[in-house]
Amino acid sequence: MRRPSRRSDPRRLLTSPGPAARLQVKSSYSGAQGDDCVEVDACPDTVHVRDSKDRSVPVPDLAPRAWADFIVLATRG
Repeated sequence: MRRPSRRSDPRRLLTSPGPAARLQVKSSYSGAQGDDCVEVDACPDTVHVRDSKDRSVPVPDLAPRAWADFIVLATRG
């Protein structure tokens, strides 16, 4: 199995230390209104994911390793 390059490795985003490293990312596949996407807030110990179409739905808390594994599998198709 080929390892992703450091630049494209999704786990790289999840390893920054401290609260200042908080990261909010919106999918590049957002709809025209910007409300049809997945939003990610990656903290050092937890990754929060939500669907921007319904922000009232509870935000799942994921372990960084679980999120990184999901991204690797999702990018494989």
